[in-house]
Formats: sequence, structure tokens, C-alpha cells
Amino acid sequence: MLGHVDGRTIEVDGPGCDVWELLTGWVEDEELTAALARQYGASEEIVSRDVRSLLGELHAQGYVDRDG
Repeated sequence: MLGHVDGRTIEVDGPGCDVWELLTGWVEDEELTAALARQYGASEEIVSRDVRSLLGELHAQGYVDRDG
């Protein structure tokens, strides 16, 4: 799957596709974590760490905005 942000293109696959689709609108970290945990049958605690890490990287690269 290809994502486009401000004229830049990124390619994502695997669970990254699911995350990217959930990020098409404003979503709280907790909502994103809960949705992914349900989808993959994983613990929210584990998913939360991964989501925070991923969102931090995407934010640092300018792909997502974070509140606070």
C-alpha cells in the first residue's frame, strides 16, 4: 500500500497498512491501540508500546500530527 503526505510517498505493508488506514482521520492513541489489539488478538499493553513507538517515528518524519 502506498501512502501520500504533502507530495511525499511512503510504502507500507503488513500491520502498517492497517495502521495507515486507521490514521486517515483523527484517532486517539488509545482508540488506535484498542482497534489493533482486537484485530490481531493481542494484549493492549503490548500493542500500546508499539503504537507509541510507531507514532513517534511517523511524527518525527512529518507524516502525522500529534496533540501534545
